[in-house]
Amino acid sequence: MITVSTDKNKLDLPFIQNFLKNTYWAKDRTMEALKISIDNSLCFGIYLNDEQIGFARVITDLVSFAYPMDVFITEEHQGNGYVTILLNAVMTEPQFSKLKYVDWRL
Repeated sequence: MITVSTDKNKLDLPFIQNFLKNTYWAKDRTMEALKISIDNSLCFGIYLNDEQIGFARVITDLVSFAYPMDVFITEEHQGNGYVTILLNAVMTEPQFSKLKYVDWRL
């Protein structure tokens, strides 16, 4: 079963950091920096049978902009439509409904 949650307590921080350390944009991000970025963003975890398989972080002021960051699905779960499910959850998040400008291009 696939679920998407904005509950930060469910996020698997070592899993997220392990994925991000292999990206060009976040390879040097420390666990401390990851925690700070999560604390100051709206985050989405995607789970397959309660195991986290992906992540998206959105920086926003909830008034005028929302900018997606750190969006990923693990390689072994790619090609199954999970990123579509994750991004649909991001784009339909009720907290974003009053934004004046949204550019969801990644």
